[in-house]
Amino acid sequence: MDKSIEKELRDIREVLTALKHSGHDGFEGLLASIFSAITNRTFRLAGSGSQHGKDGSGAASTGAIAFEAKLYTGAINKNEVLSKLTEILASHPMPDLWVLGATIEMKTQIADPLERATQKMGINLLLLDWSPSSSIPELAVLCALGKDATVAFLEDKLKDKHQAKLAEAALAKIQDHPSFEHCSQQILAFL
Repeated sequence: MDKSIEKELRDIREVLTALKHSGHDGFEGLLASIFSAITNRTFRLAGSGSQHGKDGSGAASTGAIAFEAKLYTGAINKNEVLSKLTEILASHPMPDLWVLGATIEMKTQIADPLERATQKMGINLLLLDWSPSSSIPELAVLCALGKDATVAFLEDKLKDKHQAKLAEAALAKIQDHPSFEHCSQQILAFL
């Protein structure tokens, strides 16, 4: 990660991990809000119970997008993530794009099989994780890309309003980073 925005990245990650894991007022709801703002399409969350590999989805003019939101502070359970992919591959119709958003890094033991399986089945895969080797983690880029939606969501859902202000300042600094434009264009190309 770029040392010039290390504090801001730490701030935004702390704010994200302060959210609930699921539901309209949790990390799933945040991703749905951001995707809706970026694509100008409505994203809906799945209900509790079997979700068939998606926490939410939306239809776009170029095809269906499904996403899985993983709010972690520890390790990711490989089998849990791969089972979500199995459910997506078995769904009918399959989405054109499956997005996996995670607050920690996706290790190659998870990312590689996800990429190979989705390629074989003709599904596009967008991993938005928190990799320390990125100049800006992809999940942070997504939040900054949908800055207004992110800040509005955090102001509405977080009890500590100071956290929302910290996030707003962090996202503004991320948007000003030289790598932001290139990274955000890559995400927009998928969406």
